Amino acid sequence: MARTTVSSVQVPVQLSFDEGVTWKDLVCLTNYTNPLANSLNAQESFCGVFQGQGIPGMDFSGEAICDLEPNPAEVSMQDLDSAMMASQVIRGRVVYPGTGSVGNLLYRHTELVIESVTLKGSTNSLLMFDFSLKGQGTPTVVAP
Repeated sequence: MARTTVSSVQVPVQLSFDEGVTWKDLVCLTNYTNPLANSLNAQESFCGVFQGQGIPGMDFSGEAICDLEPNPAEVSMQDLDSAMMASQVIRGRVVYPGTGSVGNLLYRHTELVIESVTLKGSTNSLLMFDFSLKGQGTPTVVAP
């Protein structure tokens, strides 16, 4: 049986700075992570150990190449810097491949605050930046 895989290029990080009206791809990504996680708390007692489950959260972090002339449909490092300095809450999403088909266009979606944007340079290399976006509120799976 042949496997159908999904290329990462088909699942870019998309951000919105206007409450989800318009969405832009993060410029020149080289890698990213998008964990969906719960906090778990264990409490021991004379009756045994009890697990408490927190509220799910979703973050984004990764690395991208600095582009001096990003196209209007891309989010640049400067866009992230400006939103961070303004304490702006943004929205983030990625195509949700869990339905078995990226063509279904469902998205993992959450509100985000920008934790950090780190400029990186080294000899004989392109200028890069790391980003860390922390989820705020409960993530959802939504249609566009």
